[in-house]
Amino acid sequence: MGLTSLWQRGSARLRQPLKPGIDLLGSQQTCFPPPKQLGLNLAPAAPAWSLQRLSTIIQQLIDQPTAELMLEARYGRHCLSRLWLEVPVDQLAVLWQGPLGQLQRQIINSPLRHQPLSRDERRWHHRLLTELNADEPAADRWNHLLAAVLYLEQNEFPETIDADALPSWLSEFISWCGACRQEPRALLSPGAASSEADPATLPRLIESTGQELLEQLAEQPTQKRALGLLRLLQVDPEDQEVLDELQALRLMLAQLLLDVDQGSLETLYRSPIGDLYRLMVHSSLCRRELSARDQEHRDQLMQLLLEADGHHDDALLLAVALFHPIEKIEINLDTFDLPSWLPGAWRELNGGTHPR
Repeated sequence: MGLTSLWQRGSARLRQPLKPGIDLLGSQQTCFPPPKQLGLNLAPAAPAWSLQRLSTIIQQLIDQPTAELMLEARYGRHCLSRLWLEVPVDQLAVLWQGPLGQLQRQIINSPLRHQPLSRDERRWHHRLLTELNADEPAADRWNHLLAAVLYLEQNEFPETIDADALPSWLSEFISWCGACRQEPRALLSPGAASSEADPATLPRLIESTGQELLEQLAEQPTQKRALGLLRLLQVDPEDQEVLDELQALRLMLAQLLLDVDQGSLETLYRSPIGDLYRLMVHSSLCRRELSARDQEHRDQLMQLLLEADGHHDDALLLAVALFHPIEKIEINLDTFDLPSWLPGAWRELNGGTHPR
């Protein structure tokens, strides 16, 4: 047999398939029937959004909060929260240390975190915490933690999350929660623990000390009771028992504003106690005729504010709003010595209008 014949026979063998019936060069593909139900999540995705745009919104919200910016930030926060649930678990650390994590920290430190949640936001918050607090930790527990952090309250921490079990790239979450659990006394001025704090400058509206007021108003039962009273006031504005309790609560809030250290007043304003304060200011209680005692308190606070000596202008201004309809307080903010955050907060408190 010649060399040509041997080469042809060898070449033919190389072209044969590995096993009979398998064509490695063919284009036909086997079709596998799909299962009746794969279990895909067919819920529509959140609207398209831009990380840069949301970052800009949050920065503007920090600089000068408005109701419109707050609404946009709420939608953006939900988009980011949903995104964390979809991120591959092995990419969480990379994304947390990049622009997404930077945006997350920006939101956590913005005024948005201190706002009361809407009804659907509360449902979303509850759903995330339910997943986190499940008996058996899921593989995506850190996804849920990052999604939930955006909605955690100031002193809230998932029950089943052990700080020691957090991955190293989430170590700053421990310090953030530690900051959220700041001792109430740290918000008070050095002399506010007694009932004689700064007697030459600020009045004592009630006998309770600043420390007692802060601890009492920070308790969830107190806050829930206050919210219930405000709802009852809407149902029956003439219920005297409800009015008496709310008037007492108003004095507590006003006195606490006077007792808090000036450097910590914004922290208080952005806290759940501040949420309660804003609800009180917007309630019909502040538009009712004052009792003789409360009218005396209001006049005393207003007189101190108008003296324009630059001492405690921020606390006095916020306290006055508890005794007088805020939309009727006609003052020029430029004449007062106010911290940079307060004019924007005042405009938001006043419904987005600019006080005169």
